[in-house]
Amino acid sequence: MRMHLNPRPRKKKDKIYTYYSLARSYRDEKTKAPKKEIFENLGPLTNDEIASWKMRLAVFNGDLTNLTDLRQIEFVESKNYLDVALISHIYDHLGIDNVFKMATSSKEIGVQEVAKILVLSRCLDPSANCRTVDWFAQSYLPKIMDVQPELYNKDKIFHELTGIHNKKKWLQKHFYSHSKKLAQGAELYFFDGTTSYFEGHDCELATPGKDKTTGFQSKTILLCLLTDKKGLPIIWDVFSGNKRDVTEFKKIAMSMAKDMNVSDVTLCFDRGVASASNFDAIEELLNSKFITGLCRNQIDPIFDIEKFSVGTRGLLLEKYLREASTSPLANKKLSPINGFCRMGCDRFFKDLGIQDKRRHVVSFNAAIFEQERCTRTKNIEWATSEIKAMNEELSTAERDRDCTVLEKRIDELLAKGSLKDIIEYKIIPQANRTSSSVVQTFRVDYTVSQNAIEKASQSDGIFIFITNHTESSDNGHFMVSAAEIVSHYKDKYVIENAFRHLKSFLDLRPFFVRLDNHVRAHVDICMCSYFLNTWIYHQLLEKNISLEEFYRELKSNCPTCLLKSNGQDIVLLKSLSQKMKNILEIFDANKIIGKEVLERYEIMPVK
Repeated sequence: MRMHLNPRPRKKKDKIYTYYSLARSYRDEKTKAPKKEIFENLGPLTNDEIASWKMRLAVFNGDLTNLTDLRQIEFVESKNYLDVALISHIYDHLGIDNVFKMATSSKEIGVQEVAKILVLSRCLDPSANCRTVDWFAQSYLPKIMDVQPELYNKDKIFHELTGIHNKKKWLQKHFYSHSKKLAQGAELYFFDGTTSYFEGHDCELATPGKDKTTGFQSKTILLCLLTDKKGLPIIWDVFSGNKRDVTEFKKIAMSMAKDMNVSDVTLCFDRGVASASNFDAIEELLNSKFITGLCRNQIDPIFDIEKFSVGTRGLLLEKYLREASTSPLANKKLSPINGFCRMGCDRFFKDLGIQDKRRHVVSFNAAIFEQERCTRTKNIEWATSEIKAMNEELSTAERDRDCTVLEKRIDELLAKGSLKDIIEYKIIPQANRTSSSVVQTFRVDYTVSQNAIEKASQSDGIFIFITNHTESSDNGHFMVSAAEIVSHYKDKYVIENAFRHLKSFLDLRPFFVRLDNHVRAHVDICMCSYFLNTWIYHQLLEKNISLEEFYRELKSNCPTCLLKSNGQDIVLLKSLSQKMKNILEIFDANKIIGKEVLERYEIMPVK
């Protein structure tokens, strides 16, 4: 006999109340019509009471005990099983556990165990490393790993962090081997740097600087990262906050050559990392190629912007505005305009050939052109309104003002809006008379240069790519086309997504450790978790399941419930959703809900 919780809404004085009862559904033997038998009225229930009754019914209906009174079942606690079991299964499948294995270790719990706990926690419940102690004890991971919960504590974490970081080189080699297995087509790698900051104690690595997201911080570091084209982390390093990615790139290149034996690949990075020294390092150390961009002040010798803005730009904009809604198939049929071919809806590009041993490709993005012009107009309106507000404030000043402070304030304002060459200003001394004295103040006179606006707008939407892909085929065409160069650079978003994932989803910052090796170990742990998530993402991609859906399903299906009945402990795993069953199939993980494994952990599944 299967019973269920039966809700019955009732309306009283324009309010709807829900009353519950215990019921059984069955079919009439003669008419075969569905009917319902009420056993007991329970009245209104709270959410906790509803959950408790559902668990009791799950035990009762599963024939796990010979109960005659559901009230004998007491809900005690819940622990997560499925989430830690599945991520642990994937972690072991990818061989990460073996990287941290210490062959000479005889400890009951060491680097291998601590690393796994920290990485899984970072995936499932990102928080400070010390807070993982409670998380570990409240999950099924101690049983899965066969580790006594009391052995994992704050002292143990700090004791093993240096050992975790000492495995970084082998970890990177391991990730590189997985990247090679998944590689399709050209070997393309992306490099970039970002900043992060500390809370609490000082660290030798930390220096005052500007974090790219949160602004000025008193304690910052630089994190440099190299990923493959799928976003898998390959090489990373941590530097002092006063360093720049353009200067530290050589160390990443040296690591690629020395530790990974990498050569004959293409490295892609933004123009902030571009330098002759880095180009030489790529060619000499790695015997490889690069794709990057030129800064705007480097464009003039390569490309005649004035000539482009007078003739070609108008034709491209006209085509963009007229045919923005055409299909990609229609775009392919469009003939080039003054040598500019079309890519997608809004981008046009042209191969400029080889100059000074480097090849250049110019790109014009019509949508970005409009966006940059609009942004400049808004910035000018904002800056002039701010200056007007300053003048109003200065005109009513009741105490002396400092000209140097005012000048610095205006310069920062213009720098923020990229308007230093567009808005010119003069600070004119003024005197305000008050009832008791004369106050020294100022007035700001400014002019907006239309010529400067026109000159600045000439480079709107323009981007010049620089590369050493200069080889030609027998027919005289470049072996790597201009379209491929533009497309490769567009794929740089994967490393930008990597930093977003590290900082938000995996909660990389702020740092709560201070020793150099502990900071580096924290980054290593985050990179392991990011590698796991990226690998999971690509396995789910073919099944049209997002990473967010994956973790949402895990969260809703993971709890087990400990119930007590007549002194008997019963651990119950809820019935899994169909999507969760499909996910287990994708990762070949059905064994973690198999009878043998669940019996080992004394878990009973709800049928």
